[in-house]
Amino acid sequence: MSEPAPNENQSAYAPLEHLPALCAGHQEAWRKFAEWAMPVIQHYGEARKVVEADVEDVSQDVLSAAARGIKEFRPNDDPDCLLHWLRRITGRKIVALRRRRRPKLSDPRRLDELPDPWTTDPDEDEPAPTSAARFEAMLQHVALEFPVPAWRAFLLIVYDHCTAAEAGAVVGMSAAAVRKAKSRIVKRLEELGHE
Repeated sequence: MSEPAPNENQSAYAPLEHLPALCAGHQEAWRKFAEWAMPVIQHYGEARKVVEADVEDVSQDVLSAAARGIKEFRPNDDPDCLLHWLRRITGRKIVALRRRRRPKLSDPRRLDELPDPWTTDPDEDEPAPTSAARFEAMLQHVALEFPVPAWRAFLLIVYDHCTAAEAGAVVGMSAAAVRKAKSRIVKRLEELGHE
């Protein structure tokens, strides 16, 4: 993904040079870091289709996480290592935002939509389950057939629109393993759909 064009503040600012001051918590160092980081975070959020109203929240979450984790950050020979670290934090915060906003499969508010089993006439034929209820039952069934990391990666890809690499980073799998797991889960769901 292309990075945003640096503004005047970004081109003159070298965050790795200010790492000791950031670790020490100097306010001026953090102000300059935030000026440098905000356009990068916002660009990455927009590229990941985070709505404009949420970009500010994600930016604040990322800067807070960076402030908590800066002392553990270990630079390497790559001059952009801090930028990459910031992008990883941003990716995780976007996933967390989407996870919070995603409707739960077993949302208790949806229980009100189900017919009361005690008021149903026993002589009536039981109505066929709705396609949504059937799909949810299939999801719950398939979730038990696969390892938890594979299932979590599948949900990150399907619901949070993460790439295989991003989902793999969250669950500790390679991108290839995530794609393979997703393929197997989709195949199993298709098999259940045809039963």
